[in-house]
Amino acid sequence: MAGSLHHEAGDHDRQFSLRQAYDQDQLIHNRFFITLIALSAGLLQLIFLVPDMIHLARGDARLTSLVLRLAVCSAYLAFAWHNHRGRIRTYRQYCLLVTLLEAAAVLLFLVVFLQYDPPHFIIQSMGMMVIIMLVMIIANRYLHKLVLSSLSLVAFLFLAVIRLGDRLDLNEFLAGGFYLTVVLALCAIFARMLDKHMYLEYQAKHQLIHLSSVDPLTGACNRTRLIEAWNHWSAWNRRYHQPLSLALLDIDNFKQINDQLGHQEADAVLVALVRLIQGQLRDSDLCARWGGDEFVLLLPGTAPEQAVLALRRILRLLAFKPLIGSTTVRCSFGLAAMQPGSSLDDLIRLADKRMYAAKKAGGNQIGTDSLPVT
Repeated sequence: MAGSLHHEAGDHDRQFSLRQAYDQDQLIHNRFFITLIALSAGLLQLIFLVPDMIHLARGDARLTSLVLRLAVCSAYLAFAWHNHRGRIRTYRQYCLLVTLLEAAAVLLFLVVFLQYDPPHFIIQSMGMMVIIMLVMIIANRYLHKLVLSSLSLVAFLFLAVIRLGDRLDLNEFLAGGFYLTVVLALCAIFARMLDKHMYLEYQAKHQLIHLSSVDPLTGACNRTRLIEAWNHWSAWNRRYHQPLSLALLDIDNFKQINDQLGHQEADAVLVALVRLIQGQLRDSDLCARWGGDEFVLLLPGTAPEQAVLALRRILRLLAFKPLIGSTTVRCSFGLAAMQPGSSLDDLIRLADKRMYAAKKAGGNQIGTDSLPVT
């Protein structure tokens, strides 16, 4: 029961992390479109000043419209600039700013609506319809869209009744309210389905990438992913003059485990070993299956002395924590550090040589540039 709950919690955490990655990906890839929408929204406020200046009868009403539209226009243009420069870094920050800007636009619409004497209900209903569609189309959290659109519709209908009173035709009001509600419902359904479809597509793409870079048995990375990580980290470490260590490990008694327990139990030992090792690594580290019961640990930003400490922790855990039942696993490590001009093959050959030196010295040790370290 506890294992099942732990597994469900792990699945939930993975789904949450994947959703965060999807949201961040949407923010990055839609940056140009979002900037364009923000610029258009800001310029529209200036365009809407023209009918306001023509049709608003009172001077204080025209002044109110001018000040509010210029303020909202400035906010949209500032948002467009910061988004274009990449200063909006997280999806959460983006959603908060977009929701505030949309709320400001709705509030401006309602305030200007009250300035007309009398306002034209049908024309203003068309404006509210456009606002609802824009709120639902622009990328944002679905709950933010739904709540803001619903509150905007309710506020508009309520203010229309208050402002127009007896001058409001009941049939026009009912028809306007009905069509606005239908538009809101259709936009909400469309936005939800579109978001779900795009997320499932991203999830499938992510799964394909994951399967193409992971060993199907153990869950460790495969050679392709190891080479990609090496190319990235070796270039980064050389550029910033950081150390990089690589360890090659082999299970000392794996043939005995295979003969005594069978292939399925031996495979389970490999899976458990990888899980134990990955639990001791940082996010930037990498565990890759090299072949059979051999694994490569890539440790960017790690000097050999620090790598020895990390490998010792793994050896201590293996000594006191049987992986499957009462099966105790012993491993030998070979450690190599990146030098100027070192290639991945160079480090693996050196680590392999030191690993077999550790095996000849009795195993369950770390082979370095001098004697094996226990």
